Amino acid sequence: MFKHNFKILAVFLTSLFMAVSVSVLSAYACEINAVQGGKLRIPVALEQSTQIESVDIKVKFNQNVLLATGTELTGGILEGKGYQNTDNMNTEGEITIVISAWENVVTGSGEVVFINFDVVGKCFDASMISFETFKSSSAGGFYVNDTFCQRIKVSVICDVNDDGEAGHEEAIHALLCLSGAIQCDPDGAYLDDVICALAMASGKRNLYFEINDDGKIGIEEVIYALRCVSGAITSDISIGLEHAIYALQVVSGKSE
Repeated sequence: MFKHNFKILAVFLTSLFMAVSVSVLSAYACEINAVQGGKLRIPVALEQSTQIESVDIKVKFNQNVLLATGTELTGGILEGKGYQNTDNMNTEGEITIVISAWENVVTGSGEVVFINFDVVGKCFDASMISFETFKSSSAGGFYVNDTFCQRIKVSVICDVNDDGEAGHEEAIHALLCLSGAIQCDPDGAYLDDVICALAMASGKRNLYFEINDDGKIGIEEVIYALRCVSGAITSDISIGLEHAIYALQVVSGKSE
């Protein structure tokens, strides 16, 4: 998947290229689904071949939806190369990762560390995973579905038939839970769950979004969505009128 190119570049050109690459990468946000009660493994990768002396990362997420359980080098380009990987999960909704070379410094590009999460949110919850800090000798980011991105939107799905998707089966399951025909999660099923399931089954997106990574939808998201709809600004994620309406409903207490 990655080629380990060993190149000697002029310092000025390297710095210029890295600056451009960081700007381009920051424009990308990825979207993935995660099964309720399941596990999630998110790779962090370096895009350009470089000498990897250290990598310093801080990642933020919604602790009500995702629980960070640790990080590992296993499966990446630094596995078995004499690197120390230290993580800190003492602050809710954050994980800090410091990777440093103890022995020889590896030159290369590719996946350097993997962040492991438990999916603790209920169905149709969502969380953004984003970088607060990313320090390395190369531009990089999360590497999901062959794409580099600086943010990931994770939508929790109830996968009742193990197909990895939210479809009509999940909508029917939510309706049965809501009606009391079957016994489901102790928290119960809500009409919003049924609507979300039907929307996803019909190809509509999960409407949850954040712009300030505070783990909730507030007036900032309402204003942001309305500005996107009006054309005043452009967004790296697709924002439509339905997002503005949803955000208004959340802020007014009409939706969860």
